[in-house]
Amino acid sequence: YHNLVVPGANVNDMFNTYESLANPFFTLINRMTLYGNTTKEAVVLDIDFTTPVGVTYETASLGWQAIAKSPTLVTYWAGANDALGWATRGGDQSAVSLTDPADFASQYFTSLQLLAGGLIETTGFPGAIVVADLPHITDAPYFLDLATFSAMIGGGWPAGYEEVDVERVRFPTLSWVTDGEDGESPPDPMTDPIPAKYTLTVGEVAQVTDAVIAYNIAIAIYSDAVNASGAAKVAMVEMNTLMASIADGSSEWGPNAGEHYMWLLASSPGNAMETLFSLDGLHPNPRGYGVVANAFIGKINELLDTSVADVDVDALVWDPTYAKYRPVPASASTALVSPAAARAMDAVYR
Repeated sequence: YHNLVVPGANVNDMFNTYESLANPFFTLINRMTLYGNTTKEAVVLDIDFTTPVGVTYETASLGWQAIAKSPTLVTYWAGANDALGWATRGGDQSAVSLTDPADFASQYFTSLQLLAGGLIETTGFPGAIVVADLPHITDAPYFLDLATFSAMIGGGWPAGYEEVDVERVRFPTLSWVTDGEDGESPPDPMTDPIPAKYTLTVGEVAQVTDAVIAYNIAIAIYSDAVNASGAAKVAMVEMNTLMASIADGSSEWGPNAGEHYMWLLASSPGNAMETLFSLDGLHPNPRGYGVVANAFIGKINELLDTSVADVDVDALVWDPTYAKYRPVPASASTALVSPAAARAMDAVYR
C-alpha cells in the first residue's frame, strides 16, 4: 500500500518515530514488527542554508518507508498535527504541546532534505515531491463559534465559561452539555460553567493562528529551497488559500461548503446545504477529499507536465448519513441535538 499516513503524526515524527505505545498506528502502518528498524545517518543543511548538520533517522519511520518504495512521486502534506493536537485539547500545553515555529521550520526542512536525498538514493535520480501548506486550524467546523454553539444548544450556556474571552467552543462540548463525562451526571446549566479544556480564548486562537502562519512560511521557503537545490522537483499546493475560499463562500463550492455540518440540523427550509466536511468537523468527507485530490492533481500536472484527469467531484457523495434539513424552531428552548446523537457524533471523532 502507498498511503503511509499515521493519524496524529507531526512533522518531527516523519523520520524519527517508528513505534509509540500511545499511538499504535505507527507500528501498524510501518510494519516494524515484520521488517524491524535500524538507525541511519545523513547530513543536511540547517535552516539558515549554511551549516551541514549530521542527523540520524529510523528506517521504520514514515519517511523512510515511503522512500523504500522507490517512488518517482511523493505527496507530502504534514504539519497540521503540530497545532491541531494542542487546539483540540483547548490549548492545554501540558497535554500536547504547540510546536514552536523555529522547531517546526528545522524539522520540516530536515524531513524534506531526507526525503529528497532518499529518493535519489533508491531510484538514482531526483524525484518529485508535492507538498501542501496548512489551513487555519480554528477555521475547521470542529471549533464552533459562539453563535453556532448557542444555536445548537438552544441558547447561550447560562453558567458561562471557566475561561474569559472565549472565542471558540470545541465540538465535544455538545456531548458534555447533554451527557456529562466520565460517568458523571450531566452538568447543571445554571451552576456549572463550561470547563477550560472545551474552549479556546481569543488569545489561544491568536496563538494557534500565528503558529500556522509561521508553519506555512516555513513550508513555502523550504520547499522552494529543496526545489532550487535540484535534489528534487518540489511544488506546493496552496491549501490554505483553497480552504479559505471554501470557508468564505468565494469558491465554486458555494457559501455553505465550509459551514459546520451541525447547521444541517437547523437550516432554513429550502436552503440546500452541502458540506465538504465529515462528521468529526475536521476531516473532509468524500466530496471534500475529491476537492483536495484535484488540488494535488493540478499541482502534479503543473510540476511534471502531465495531464492526469481531475476527480469528478460531483460524482462523490457529500455524505448520505447527514440529517435532512429542518427549520430552526421559532423559540428554541431545548438543545437541537439529542444526547444520543451528540454521543454518537463525538464517538466518530474520538
